[in-house]
Amino acid sequence: MDMNYSIGINVLLKHLAIKPLLNALKRGEDLKGIDKIFPVDDFVRGCQIEYPQYSFNECENIYYKLFGILDFYESNSESIFSLFYKIASSALQLEGDSVSCKHSELLSWRETVHSAGQSIFICAFLAYEDVQRNNIRSDFAFSPYAKSDNIRLRNMLSIGLAENHFHLKGSAPAFLMSWVCLMNKIDDRNNARGFNHPCFRQQFFRFPAQDEQMTLCETTQMAALIRLQLYRLINGDILNEKESIDILLDEFDKTPFFEIKKLQIKIETERMLSGTIVNP
Repeated sequence: MDMNYSIGINVLLKHLAIKPLLNALKRGEDLKGIDKIFPVDDFVRGCQIEYPQYSFNECENIYYKLFGILDFYESNSESIFSLFYKIASSALQLEGDSVSCKHSELLSWRETVHSAGQSIFICAFLAYEDVQRNNIRSDFAFSPYAKSDNIRLRNMLSIGLAENHFHLKGSAPAFLMSWVCLMNKIDDRNNARGFNHPCFRQQFFRFPAQDEQMTLCETTQMAALIRLQLYRLINGDILNEKESIDILLDEFDKTPFFEIKKLQIKIETERMLSGTIVNP
């Protein structure tokens, strides 16, 4: 593992533009290959915004080192999502239905996932391993953090040697809980108490140039719609990926962006059908 992976992942998650990808899908273009999904010039531009101390050549080297592990030019079967698994697999290993981190990789693992968090890597790792083992997972309450595989260290920590204290709600995975809440209730967010609050907008990173016309509220709505379609695809309500993509593109083309109230109703309907109580 390498510090460059942390830099590259941070740039990827913040500066991969959405609109060019949607426009390419509408035109029926082939998006296989990282050079089509995230061109090197776009990456370098984002990298120099996030890390102005790096030169063009240094950012370019990070790009090729990061995405080179995907072997895009040798196999078109790889996708950009494989990146998270390939990075995680160098540090993580299965422990039952959960994961642990190799003790020798703890420091580099922390440096790599520091900006993006552990959960996206752990989920990618478990999803890949479940597919390989034909494991049908029914329990998703695994820890979003990887413990060390050093049993002696874990035993020492388990007997309470550390003097810790927690403030109210301070020990909860706040971001994960907030994200789930946001994805399940996305209407009535575009107001002075939500996305339009000045403090909120100041804290949020700048959009890629190609996406500057999109508001933060629209981007979040898009994420919720994609999440809904993925759920339906996994649940068997949608027959194939092409049908799912066609539905997404149809929704994205609507003016205004898409009907947020109808999308909220669809989310609540899926929650009720799954047995989840929907609050009024």
